[in-house]
Amino acid sequence: MTSARANYRLLSLRPILRHTSTHNSNMLVNAFVISIIRYCSIIWGSANKSETKNIDKVLRRCARTVFKKSKFDPIDDEITSLGWLNEINIYKYSICIFVFNILANTCPDYFINHVMRRISPYSTRFPNFITKPKAKSGNLC
Repeated sequence: MTSARANYRLLSLRPILRHTSTHNSNMLVNAFVISIIRYCSIIWGSANKSETKNIDKVLRRCARTVFKKSKFDPIDDEITSLGWLNEINIYKYSICIFVFNILANTCPDYFINHVMRRISPYSTRFPNFITKPKAKSGNLC
């Protein structure tokens, strides 16, 4: 779903991107296509390999469109020059931001119960160890 939406936006931008500079093409692709991929990255990051491969294809297609390259030209160096992350690193980056927002108490309150700080009364290497609360077993009623 994410890759289909991103492909649709990229295809709708192509007539405009043919007549713009590389810098302006990069700004338009970041605003309209890469933003969709980053917004949904926490969801699709745990998907199967074929779906993440589709996201990688979209990122490569975006870079080819920005640099006006053909389909079979190598594009890895251009992706790094744009400062874009690959699909796996986008997922890891968004998870890190999410956990930071939970720990800094800048997220909604319903996420705070998913991560707990366990402060040890002893002198340890990790005085503020972060754990996930254990699931309660037994009756749910």
